[in-house]
Amino acid sequence: MSKQNEGLDSLAESKINNFTLPPEITSINKANAYIQKNIDSLSADFLNSLLQALSHQSIRGSENDYHNLATTLARNDLHTVAVEVCKAGLAFYGTNIDLLADAIQYTSECGEFSAAESMQMTLTEKVDKRFWNWRCFTFLINFYNMLPYSDSNKETALDLVKTYKETLPYEEKAYMAECETYERYADHSRAVQAMIDGVDKCKMAPQCAGHLAEHYLEIGEFQKAIQAASRALIGNAIPQPSINTGAVFAFRGLAYDGIIHEKLLQGCQIEDMKSEMENAIHDLKCAMRFGFGQPNIATRASILETYLGTQSIDNSLDEKNPDLLSFLKNLSNNPGKDVTDDNVSD
Repeated sequence: MSKQNEGLDSLAESKINNFTLPPEITSINKANAYIQKNIDSLSADFLNSLLQALSHQSIRGSENDYHNLATTLARNDLHTVAVEVCKAGLAFYGTNIDLLADAIQYTSECGEFSAAESMQMTLTEKVDKRFWNWRCFTFLINFYNMLPYSDSNKETALDLVKTYKETLPYEEKAYMAECETYERYADHSRAVQAMIDGVDKCKMAPQCAGHLAEHYLEIGEFQKAIQAASRALIGNAIPQPSINTGAVFAFRGLAYDGIIHEKLLQGCQIEDMKSEMENAIHDLKCAMRFGFGQPNIATRASILETYLGTQSIDNSLDEKNPDLLSFLKNLSNNPGKDVTDDNVSD
């Protein structure tokens, strides 16, 4: 759907026709409802008619209606149309911070940086930063991080991060913006520290904690990965979660998995790690249940179930790769032994 809508976006920008909107679309709010219901069957003719209706102000709505419609369009890769919705809304609500922030983000994503610069000047000149919300700060920092690499752009982004944290001290997105800025400029230690600070400062910080869990997993800090993933699951207990729940379960399950195999290499017995294995299998199954479909997740769960003798995820493992099954059984029966993988098939 993404590529299809990107094509529609470009067509809507250039094509003019006499197609009329469906009669039920009498307002911005109803246009949003129609698009959400018919997103998979939208045509370039429909989008062009929507642009014409916006241009002629034949449909209107509240400032939130314009913002919600722009968000729906942008989420479905229709950024050019989303920009026009923002402009139409700003014609009536010229200092609305959500519409200004949306316009900065979506024009930047279209590569229209001059237009984004104009919008950011309006935002910074007409609205005091004391009244900005997370969207203003995050989208403006994103804008500077999309510009060419330079000390000036980096410093401007980090100055905004500083004001962000002062204005909204318990907003974890401020710390994610800081992390992403440092990551862009390859300052990885400061990026990690930004995530740690976000988890420490904000009680509900699923994005920071989830990214931290992934980082710790990648460097083999398995206990820290488990703690961070658990914090992410706590923080995700909100109506609109900000990180993929399946991914968090995967990070935690893989961290348990890493600890188990470290202990096997140290000579621990399978029967002494039953609890850890059950925890790992539970989390890996939850990862799959909640949509994290990476093939290796099922493989790792199957490996652990093989150790326990309770394999159920892939009962055909022995048929698919008998050498791998033999290798795993050898490892589980001989913990701590130097077992090479010379006989394991790819």
